[in-house]
Amino acid sequence: MFALIIPILEIGIKPAVIVLFLYALLSIIKNTYIGINSIDSSSIEAGKELGGTMIVKQALLSGDIDISLEYTGTGYIYLLKQSELKDSKKINEYVKKEFGKQGITWLNPLGFNNTYAFAVKEETAKNINLKKCLI
Repeated sequence: MFALIIPILEIGIKPAVIVLFLYALLSIIKNTYIGINSIDSSSIEAGKELGGTMIVKQALLSGDIDISLEYTGTGYIYLLKQSELKDSKKINEYVKKEFGKQGITWLNPLGFNNTYAFAVKEETAKNINLKKCLI
């Protein structure tokens, strides 16, 4: 609905994108909060100090834990020792298939992209001739 009144308010594309992003983020935060609060606190305490990705995978395989949150890229590169695919959909399909063979159900991505990005001071950007990319 907000998108429909943007031209009327004449606020510009950059502020509009920021506002729409923040508005969408509210739903994600709310649902995350509800999901976390529905988990038995003893399960959270048991999993807090579990350790790294490989330990978590072993805990899943042994049945010591029932669920874990993992990046698809970590599953693909670190756990499955792969690096050839570059398309995210193909990587996800591969990870699902390979983990399925091990008795682990790999679910669909959560809907956000955790791609790495560089952040530098403006002075550094000027010194090495970096260009800005604004959404």
